[in-house]
Amino acid sequence: MRGDIRMPSCQTCVHKWSFRDTFKLSLTSNGKKCPNCGEKQYISKKSRYKISTMSVVPVMLGFFVEILFDEDFLVVLISLLPMAIAFIFAILYSIELSNTNEPMW
Repeated sequence: MRGDIRMPSCQTCVHKWSFRDTFKLSLTSNGKKCPNCGEKQYISKKSRYKISTMSVVPVMLGFFVEILFDEDFLVVLISLLPMAIAFIFAILYSIELSNTNEPMW
């Protein structure tokens, strides 16, 4: 059911963000205003750490498959495309918001 999908919520007004707004936020480091209350929201430090950690998996898997099966890199890239799309969706659904732009380190 669509209502069960977990999208991030504004830390000020608890408004649940749409997929589109979350996607736009993921493309910027400057934060984005909440569509409901107008307070600027940022991707939390914890979420940025998860995203950076998770992003290594598809790259390493691609290299592993290329070496193990001795396939051309383009073939590996095309075969891993569905996983990359799933990865993008997983990132968007795992984002948590913060009222402050916390430094990564």
